[in-house]
Amino acid sequence: MKSFNHTNHGLIMGITTSLIVLTSITSATSSKAQSASSSLVELTSTPIPKANLVTLVNKQIHVWNNVDSKRRLTGMTEIYQHDVTFFDHDGIVNGIKDLNDRITVLQHKFSGFKFSLAKIDNSYNVVRYYWNFGPASDPKLIQGMDLIILEKGKIRSLHVFLDKVPGRAQGNGI
Repeated sequence: MKSFNHTNHGLIMGITTSLIVLTSITSATSSKAQSASSSLVELTSTPIPKANLVTLVNKQIHVWNNVDSKRRLTGMTEIYQHDVTFFDHDGIVNGIKDLNDRITVLQHKFSGFKFSLAKIDNSYNVVRYYWNFGPASDPKLIQGMDLIILEKGKIRSLHVFLDKVPGRAQGNGI
């Protein structure tokens, strides 16, 4: 029979500490997963008429082109869930007010630029639409695609993909 010494004790303490840390991480991850699952959006099996999608996307484009932040915020409440989540290359924005601030920053950075719709399609409540963004002299200067997930007729999440940006290799982030 092997005797128990300080080396074995150190090894056992290390393994025990590792197991406690691993259990804590697993519990924390599990709690976060349970919390996140309560905010997941279900995909619907009810078709959405194309005309409704075009109307929604045109309203969104109008919102993003509106330079009056107070009026824009009013328009946003018509098309976005109050806790909408926005994803782009700069990060994640949560809620209408913060998204309104993000739009203001974009408008200051690209003064005089406007969005326009290129094409739209969907699979039930998941919508993708392609857009152009640029000044009147070059309205297709920047091109991209938004992936929208709808919940109860409003935008729950908005994911932005940039396809064409001057001075950037295609397929890379800005």
